[in-house]
Amino acid sequence: MPTPVWPYSWPSKDITFKIDSGTTYYNAAASRWNNATNVTMTSGDSDVFIAKEVNAGETGWDGISQRSSSGSEITGCTVKLNTFYTSQEKYTEEIIKGIATHEFGHALGLKHSDEGPDKTIMYPNTFSADKVRVTTPQQPDIEAINGKYSSGLQAAPLDVDTEYSVITPHYTTNYEGYICDADVIVEGIVESAGDGSEHTFGDDKDTSLIYTDFDINVKVVYDGSIPCGMLTVHQMGGKYGGKEHKVEGSTPFTIGQRVLLHLRWLNGHYYLINEDEGVHIKQCGHEYVNVKTNNKMHKLTFLQQLEEIKNARK
Repeated sequence: MPTPVWPYSWPSKDITFKIDSGTTYYNAAASRWNNATNVTMTSGDSDVFIAKEVNAGETGWDGISQRSSSGSEITGCTVKLNTFYTSQEKYTEEIIKGIATHEFGHALGLKHSDEGPDKTIMYPNTFSADKVRVTTPQQPDIEAINGKYSSGLQAAPLDVDTEYSVITPHYTTNYEGYICDADVIVEGIVESAGDGSEHTFGDDKDTSLIYTDFDINVKVVYDGSIPCGMLTVHQMGGKYGGKEHKVEGSTPFTIGQRVLLHLRWLNGHYYLINEDEGVHIKQCGHEYVNVKTNNKMHKLTFLQQLEEIKNARK
């Protein structure tokens, strides 16, 4: 099955991008798509497609693609590698080239795929606990791009002004991993949402991301040293400046939802671990459903796993 695609594309199969920094990685990424598909990506002078390296700090993402569109056409794209992570020892040159290739896949119009880190370049996490992550386009990715840029293909317009896709450093194969990664685990009710706000990170001051603050009325603190009461969660995406900013894999909360949240404390804010992956919605009785996977979890199972991990920390 081809990798999922967004309903927009560049107006031509011949695509020029400008490299501000990270030449080796982005040229490698372009070559990998050129050699595998019917597009031709060329490094040159462009005001609408920029590729760069930035030190955005501990944001929770090591690569990001920010795209704007008009109707079914991509009108602008900025791709970034976050050197806060990619400068770490575990990030080999080949892994970084793989991240750049993943982000160029988004730039061409591909969505994330959950088929597995060994089956698609568009898997949304850099490191896998039990499988080797591919760093080049695979057959589902190739089929998707060739289909998207075939002659005469028409796509329905996307009703959004700006769309982001991020690739996150960490990947866990089981729920225990989210418990271990979380600074705070809470259950509460979504009370209110603020307006979207613009944020810059680290040394990257020329572009920004949009976040929306949601107020959570915390009823139970399962892990972490915070009191019950109101807690603000910083969620990617939202409305700002008269435009809608959508983030792949980040579903806005609904007022009144009872949610189980796995949060990290970064840069003075609470963030969801991998956005939708860190959210479970309370169902009838004692069941929760993960927003990303739709997997069900019983509260007793969660409490048992949490207790085991707490005991292992002692």
